[in-house]
Amino acid sequence: MPLYEYKCEACGEAFERVRRTSERAAPVVCPVCGERGSAERVWSTVAVRVSTRPAAPRNGAEQLAGPGVRGLGTARDHGRSSILNAGCGGIGHRH
Repeated sequence: MPLYEYKCEACGEAFERVRRTSERAAPVVCPVCGERGSAERVWSTVAVRVSTRPAAPRNGAEQLAGPGVRGLGTARDHGRSSILNAGCGGIGHRH
């Protein structure tokens, strides 16, 4: 549920409430003066965390193949992942 910030117009108190999106228009009670409906929602900044670490392998095949191996269907030689080509050895099919 989103965290909304409010400021009471009666006493000036700023406070936060976790509310459902469907409840955002409903009146809010000020925790200091108890005034109902005098609090206005205020706009605030949003905190965002960005990671610059290398992406983790998406599946077991990428993890086994190691760094530098392309994903399934992108190998240059014949359209299959290098990990599938290396250990294939199946009978009755072609690459």
